[in-house]
Amino acid sequence: MMVTGPTLIQKKAKDYYFITRTAQIVMAAFFACLILVFSDSILGNLSNWDSNLSVPLATTVLTFLFQDYVRRELFSKDQTLYGVLIDILCYGSRLIILFIYAFNDHLDVYTTLVIISVTSAFSFIFFINRSLFFAKPDNSSLSSAITIHWNNGKWLLLNTLSIWLSSQLILYMTGFMLTTGDVGMLVATQNILGFANILFQAMENFVPSQASKTYSSSGITKLNQYLKRITLIGGTGTLLIILIICIFSRQLLDLVYSDYQDAYWLVWFWGLYFLMGFFRRPLTAGLRVLNDTKSIFIASTLGAFFTIIIGYILILRYGITGTMISLCLVQLIILLTLFYNYNIKSKQTG
Repeated sequence: MMVTGPTLIQKKAKDYYFITRTAQIVMAAFFACLILVFSDSILGNLSNWDSNLSVPLATTVLTFLFQDYVRRELFSKDQTLYGVLIDILCYGSRLIILFIYAFNDHLDVYTTLVIISVTSAFSFIFFINRSLFFAKPDNSSLSSAITIHWNNGKWLLLNTLSIWLSSQLILYMTGFMLTTGDVGMLVATQNILGFANILFQAMENFVPSQASKTYSSSGITKLNQYLKRITLIGGTGTLLIILIICIFSRQLLDLVYSDYQDAYWLVWFWGLYFLMGFFRRPLTAGLRVLNDTKSIFIASTLGAFFTIIIGYILILRYGITGTMISLCLVQLIILLTLFYNYNIKSKQTG
């Protein structure tokens, strides 16, 4: 949506967003119904599961998924202010309410789910007095939207599985081969750099749609210039954030995770990992704009193969250091493959 919608004008755009909006509501409702029907049978063996949680959990899934769609549609339409307001309204009110309940010792799973549902539902306010149900797309618009989403989405779906195999699997291997305590140390030191994700999320909000508009209006040369500019500006900002956090990593760990203070050296590994992760994003956005999501999948698949073949050996030989080496090498392989694929696609397009 964020690369297709910005290139459409007038009625085509109205029809397209109506189709994607309707599809999102249907899919969110489908997953909510699955939870209502199967949650007890799937989660019933958990010691803290309560069948009364089925309804608030299903409601949370429905409202949360649609709220995430709303913000993406707004950013896709270049209505950044509305998108930011929705985020502030939803996440800001949620944090305040959760804090109040936690402060008064009234917070439990049921209450938390209800709070998330209610605050996510605030996003529906945006569609009051708007054409949520009044567009009438013709068959050609529907067929075009389905074709575009299938051609791009099938590779992105497979890419999600490859990403899991190329990164998350390494953490599972670490827990299996070393100890769960080592995994806890990895997650704790990773969280110290979580602030960098704010910049990553900001990029996801506007870079794909802006890149799509640039390409559709000015061609591949301007797209390349835009992506280079984003890479330089965003990369510099990410590097500064990472360096500051890494330099004060021991103090930050002592403040938040005092048990892992001596593991500050892992933060430097995570810094390299996050930095390469940033540089992947402009390339990924560019390939999505050029309708080459297959290359994104190929890059993640190569990373997954490395994890399966080499990751085990590195963890076995070097322990937790081997884990971080594996994670960074996977990022490097994916980054280089994306860079290579984008250059080829860019030259073919030009």
